Formats: sequence, C-alpha cells, structure tokens
Amino acid sequence: MSYLGKDYITNNSDAINLMVSLYSILSGFLITIITIIGDPSEILSAKNWREAFYMIKKPSTQLIKACCLFYCYFITLILLFISMILPDDGAFIFKLLFEYAYIFFASLALIWSFGLPLMLVQYQKLKLESALQKKRNENNLQ
Repeated sequence: MSYLGKDYITNNSDAINLMVSLYSILSGFLITIITIIGDPSEILSAKNWREAFYMIKKPSTQLIKACCLFYCYFITLILLFISMILPDDGAFIFKLLFEYAYIFFASLALIWSFGLPLMLVQYQKLKLESALQKKRNENNLQ
C-alpha cells in the first residue's frame, strides 16, 4: 500500500494537509471514545468486588484496542511531521523511509478505524445488558 500510494501523496500538499487534519480529528474523537469507555461510574455501582471485576474485563479490552489505534494515529502524525522537516537533498534515503512508514501507518490506521462504530455499539450493548441485569436484581428476577 505504501509503495502504491507514495507517488500520489508525498508531493501533494493538499493530500498531506488532509492526512494531518483527518488524523488529528480522529485522535480527538478517539480520546472521547476512550473517556466514555473508561467511565468508572458503572463499576462503582457494583455490589461486590467480584461483580466489579467481571464488569472491568470487557471495557478493558476495548480500551486497549482504542489506545493502540490512538498510538497508530499519533505515530502517523509524528512520521508525517518528521518527513516534512527532513531536507530533500542530504537525507534522501531517510526521507523516503519516513514517507513509506507514514503512508503505511496511515493506511493501517484508516482500515483499523472502520471498527470504531462497532466498538461503540458493543459498549452500548454492554451497558444496556448491565442496566437490565441491575433491574432484574432489584426486582429479584432471574
């Protein structure tokens, strides 16, 4: 993917500006998702430590995935910045490597980002199931 897209992206300032804007916005959106998923209010309402322990497991895996995706966004932006400030004449091989690297990470992050809506749906489903279970416990139903 990096090899095929390099010629279309590296010398196109509009494409580079689009990538910087896109991954900056996605990073902010992802921080919001991490904040929502990491909200401890549901866990604090657990009756005992065992219930809290099981409530933590599912959001923890989602948080790890979201953090990895955030790092992928951040690495993309850092590599893009480094490739922009490297001089064209002296460090050609390094500039080329950084260009391939940021295109690779940008492609990886974009593909990985398609899972974000599903992550939010799964988290919402988990919260709804937890609320339903809490209502059942309040009404002593099984």
